[in-house]
Amino acid sequence: CAQNYELPALSPAYTVQQSFAAEKAHWVVYGWGKCGIECGKSVQTRKVICSTGEDHECAFSPKPPTQQDCEDYTKCNAWRTSEWTACDQQCGRGHRTRSVWCSHKDANECLGEKPHDREKCVDHGEHCSRCEVELFGGRSFSGWHATFSVGKYETDDLVGRGADCEETSSIRVKGLCCRAKVYQYGDFNRRNKGWKVTLPEGEYDTDELADRGIEDNDVSSMKVYVDSHCQAHGVARKSED
Repeated sequence: CAQNYELPALSPAYTVQQSFAAEKAHWVVYGWGKCGIECGKSVQTRKVICSTGEDHECAFSPKPPTQQDCEDYTKCNAWRTSEWTACDQQCGRGHRTRSVWCSHKDANECLGEKPHDREKCVDHGEHCSRCEVELFGGRSFSGWHATFSVGKYETDDLVGRGADCEETSSIRVKGLCCRAKVYQYGDFNRRNKGWKVTLPEGEYDTDELADRGIEDNDVSSMKVYVDSHCQAHGVARKSED
């Protein structure tokens, strides 16, 4: 007579895949990182992951440690250095310095050659080529105002930019290596001998202009330029008190 047999249920496909992955799964162990400090006891860590990307699939075997104690004494007798100072010359070639000291109280105990504390440097920042001159009609940088970039300006050029040549009472020169050479006559004193004065970076009111030889607030022509010697050799940086 016929008999009924109950067939076993088939396993879902994902169960088979997981079983296969579990057989292939293993811990991937990376190298130890540096000790937390370089002079004494600390801890170091490393990365440990399951090859499948899922840690629970490697749970059949203990996970290797990710942290351990360590000791490092390599820098206990090491030379230490501060940051470099700014170049001592603004624009051009100069030197910069830094502090150098031994981490041990006795410098003779420090390992290796002592690092140098002075080196050559070159400063060619934007401030080295910046050049702009402002003329004012008021006593202390007030009144009418005209701005000039690098170039040569006779009387008509100055007037065309809004300057009143016979009433220039204050001047501002902007740029470390910028120079303003001003003349008594409108043709740069070519036909008539007159005074001429070169002004470096700075601000000059009526009294300061007179002290430098500019007479009667009269600036009839002007040359604005960047001093090449300043750019090449620089200007000593002012110390900050």
